[in-house]
Amino acid sequence: MVFREIKPCFSPRTPHFFFSFLGTKMATSNSTSIFAKTDTAYKCSNPHLIVMEAVNATFHDIKLEAYLTKNNYSENVTPCPEDISPTTAKTPTTRQPTTAAPTPTPSDIPKQGDYTFNGSSGPCILAKMGLQLNISYSKSDGKEAKSVINIDPSGVNVKGSCSNSSATLLLVSATSNLSLHFVLNSTKYYLEGVALNTILPADAKDHVLNASNSSLTYFETATRKSFKCKSKQALEITNNFTLNTYDLQIQPFDVNGDKFGPAVECVQDENGMLVPIVVGAALAGLVLIVLIAYLIGRKRSHAGYQTI
Repeated sequence: MVFREIKPCFSPRTPHFFFSFLGTKMATSNSTSIFAKTDTAYKCSNPHLIVMEAVNATFHDIKLEAYLTKNNYSENVTPCPEDISPTTAKTPTTRQPTTAAPTPTPSDIPKQGDYTFNGSSGPCILAKMGLQLNISYSKSDGKEAKSVINIDPSGVNVKGSCSNSSATLLLVSATSNLSLHFVLNSTKYYLEGVALNTILPADAKDHVLNASNSSLTYFETATRKSFKCKSKQALEITNNFTLNTYDLQIQPFDVNGDKFGPAVECVQDENGMLVPIVVGAALAGLVLIVLIAYLIGRKRSHAGYQTI
C-alpha cells in the first residue's frame, strides 16, 4: 500500500497517528502503544503493529521523540516490548506438543479473561475467553519447532476501536500484540481478521513472528446476538499460527450495557450435547420395551387360568 500523505502527531503520553491512503481512506488511532517520557526517545527496531480501525499497519525501525530540547535525539531511550530480549522479558508458558495430542489438563488450559473494551459511551466490545497461541517456527539450527503459549489475562492491556460496521480488539502484553478485527453487515457479523506480533523462544532463527490473515469468517453470528463456545476451538490463521479459544463468549456490536445478547452456540457445543441426548433417548426406549414386555407377559399368565 502506498502512502500519499503521512501526518504524525505525537505527545509524550498519548501519541496519535493519522494516515491518508491515496486520498480514498482515512484511518486514525490513539492506541499505538508508543509511550516515552519527555527528554526520552522511543525506539523500536523490530516490527511494531498499530491497529487503525479497519487498517493494520506494521512499522519497522522506528525512532521518535517529541518536544526536543536539543537539535538531536536524547541519549535516554525507551525500547518497545518487541525489542526486549526474551531473557529479560516475562517468559511465556511454552511446551512441546507430542505427535498425538494428549487430553488437556487444567494447567494446559488458559485462564478465561475479561477483555471488554470501552468506547466513548460505554462497552462496545464484550469478550470473555481463554486464549492460547499455537506457533510453528524455525530454530537457529534449521529444525522446525512448536510453541504453545497461554495468554495470561492479568498481564494484558486491552485496547481497540469501534464503529458502526467494524470493531477491533487489541490485546497487548509484554511479549505479544494480538488483534481481532470484526465486521458487520445488515444481518450478521464475523471475525474477519487476526494479526499477531510476538516474541519467539530464544532458540528461534527469527526473533519476532508477524502473522496475519484478513479473509476469515469465524464466529459468524446474527446481529444483536453474542457468540458462545465453551469447547476448545482451533482457529487456523496462517500455516504457522493457530489461535485456540476456550470458554469463549464475545459480542463486538450492538452491546447493551455490560450484558451479552442472546447466545448463539458453536457447533462443538451442540455436538457435545448430542451424546447425552442420544444416550438418554436409548435408555428411555429400553425402559419402555421392558415395560411393554412385562405387561404382555402378565396378560398371558392370567389367560392360562379357568374359573371353577
